[in-house]
Amino acid sequence: MLKGSNHASIRKHNLNTSPSYGAFSSLAMDQVRHRVDWCIVHGYLDIIYEGRLPVIVFSRKGWEMEKQTLAAEFLKLCESKIHEDSPDLACMREVNRKVVYEVLEAIRLINDPKYIPLLEAWALTDYKKVRKEIAQVIRFIMEHQKT
Repeated sequence: MLKGSNHASIRKHNLNTSPSYGAFSSLAMDQVRHRVDWCIVHGYLDIIYEGRLPVIVFSRKGWEMEKQTLAAEFLKLCESKIHEDSPDLACMREVNRKVVYEVLEAIRLINDPKYIPLLEAWALTDYKKVRKEIAQVIRFIMEHQKT
């Protein structure tokens, strides 16, 4: 999968739609194995089995790192939409909830009122629990505005 294989089992499990599909396509297979082995040995990845198919997944340690990376990427997405008249953040509905909460916490820490219209637009498209968190971030920013 990391090399971008077109094997039937990859397609059967829709792994070709994963963001990591083909990420190491420019590397030789022994280089891919070496990198994956290093991540397993150092506790960033684990191997689980779905039937007979081995699947590499983030370990707890690896997920914490990836969660922060993803949150930073989605924060950049939010920042790129701040000045849009009707920012569309419906894509955030499909993002892991823990990543969404990391993004909201980052916005809360930035504490800039320019995010409020974006947050309001986001709240129109997301789930009830996320809307509640968004409302708390908006409330925090309004109560703690920088002067």
